[in-house]
Amino acid sequence: VVDEEAYVMRLRKNGIVVLIPKYGLEAPVILDEKGMSEYKLDADGMCLSSSARSIRVLDRVKIRISVSTSRMHRTNLQLELLEVYGGFTAADRKEEEEADQEPAKKKKKKT
Repeated sequence: VVDEEAYVMRLRKNGIVVLIPKYGLEAPVILDEKGMSEYKLDADGMCLSSSARSIRVLDRVKIRISVSTSRMHRTNLQLELLEVYGGFTAADRKEEEEADQEPAKKKKKKT
């Protein structure tokens, strides 16, 4: 069992795909085991959000890597999301939405 830093490369409805630079490994992290995910994928597919946090492409995350062994199946790597360093909180998302709604002010040219 090892905890490592990784970067989000792709977003899926039920999880994320991360790149672990230390090992040169790209692997999925499943957030939704039984179809009861708290995360929702945005329409553009660039943000996976819940009521508390958002995960975006290229966010830095901390994951736990372990090996799952079974007598019936081959060994598998199990990845678990521990922490999101680059994600936005719900408060940050509200501020961003409010900023998008405000009309941009034009500067007048001096003549």
